[in-house]
Amino acid sequence: MASIIGARPQCSGRSGEQPPITSRTLFRNSLLNLIGQVVPLLVGVAAVPFIVRGLGPERFGLLSIAWVVLGYSAVLDLGISRASTKFVAEALAKGDKESVGSIVATAVVAQGILGAAGGLTFVLAAPSIVSVWLKVPASIAPEATEAFRFLGLAVPLLMVSGSLSGALQGAQRFDLVNAIQVPTTVGIYLAALFGAWLGFGLFGIIVLIVVVRGVALVGLLVVYTRCLAGFRPFPASMFRALLSFGGWVSVSNVVGPILVYADRVLLGSLVSAAAVGYYAAPYEVVTRALWVLPTAISTTLFPGFSAWTASGDRRTLSRTCGRAVKYLLLLVGGAVAVLVVFADFVLHFWLGPEYAEHSTWAMRILSVGVLINSLATVPYAALQGSGRPDLTAKFHLLELPVYIVAAWFLVSLWDVTGAAVAWSARAALDGALLFWASRRFLGVSQESFYEAGIGKVLTGLLGFGLILAGVKACSIYVGPLFQWSVLVLIGVSLLGVSWAALLDDVDRRLILAWVRRR
Repeated sequence: MASIIGARPQCSGRSGEQPPITSRTLFRNSLLNLIGQVVPLLVGVAAVPFIVRGLGPERFGLLSIAWVVLGYSAVLDLGISRASTKFVAEALAKGDKESVGSIVATAVVAQGILGAAGGLTFVLAAPSIVSVWLKVPASIAPEATEAFRFLGLAVPLLMVSGSLSGALQGAQRFDLVNAIQVPTTVGIYLAALFGAWLGFGLFGIIVLIVVVRGVALVGLLVVYTRCLAGFRPFPASMFRALLSFGGWVSVSNVVGPILVYADRVLLGSLVSAAAVGYYAAPYEVVTRALWVLPTAISTTLFPGFSAWTASGDRRTLSRTCGRAVKYLLLLVGGAVAVLVVFADFVLHFWLGPEYAEHSTWAMRILSVGVLINSLATVPYAALQGSGRPDLTAKFHLLELPVYIVAAWFLVSLWDVTGAAVAWSARAALDGALLFWASRRFLGVSQESFYEAGIGKVLTGLLGFGLILAGVKACSIYVGPLFQWSVLVLIGVSLLGVSWAALLDDVDRRLILAWVRRR
């Protein structure tokens, strides 16, 4: 699997040396993170139908809940994984390699304690989860109870793994992180697939998943100790430093899901369950398709922002913000233009005419909201990397009551479309606050965006959208084959125009250098 994401990781003892954080390094790491997300996603899409057939709807539903539990157990870490990334990046930027071992040892101990407490709670609560919260049928309740008890063992494994991954990210070793994480995520899908095929049942599959997580933790330990540092004694003040930073991060981790999913609760209570379905379908396709790239880029930038802040290099921080926003606007904006213009076609083809009738405007509005949210991931990472997670958390706390009231009103007024308007308006408010804060507290100047060529990209996207709208307006006069041929031709032409007019010499050198290395 390492060959999928790049060359085999190379280590040079415990030097702890951080690779230079250049534009080429950031570009390469973003691609590694992007591939590291796309490969497991594709495997999951291919494997899930077979897992569903092998387990049946009830057991697969419980397995999906187990996956959600593993995904959201990160909330228990109180932001320590992200704090580990930041502090390691700062230490290496200052040349203080000796403190890396203390930072990571503190994070691992803290995560181990929190993970053990969370896992034990989950083990003890498993009978209540199965019988009261999930209302599992009596025929599979004993199997489900044992499976969820055993799942509690995965919580400390996952949390300690987060600290080690965070440390490697802080050292810009995304090659090593993805070399472990990609096979792990793929292995979880394959464990479920082969477990269902061999008739292991839910408990057997959960055992396989915990084993995969255990192997991943061992791999991270080996890679970390060989390629970065060991573990060193740490003062009690290190706990306070990690928890101080991570506490504000955890506020965002808790409030964030409420901001994301409150609209569905309101739709279900104010309109109908069917309205939730009409809203959830376009939301899932838009967010899953468009958030992959912003996540990859912001994950890469966070340790870089931490290092530049530690070294006082605010100019590089500002220029990197401008260029990252440009890339996201160009790539995500192009996809959003297609979704906005052809939302009805996409929904009709994917889910049928009923969804196209009820969800088209929701998809269009959500696409714009996700674009704004994608651009805002850059100042979000910059603020947290610069030691101001309190600002991002306070913004979320400020937005929460405003969003709930606005969503309640708009859902009551326009149901599915109103929910999309409320979500996108909240994303616009959040983006405005984050860009303002990055300018006010970090000195990210408007000139950095002008120098990156944001204006040219906006003009190009506007022209692209008008061309797409023209093609759609003429679609009633031509057959579908001709229409799709024109769209492909437009897409290829857009690549040429982007290369010649929207990218500058720096962009082209980065891309060509990466291609030559392949």
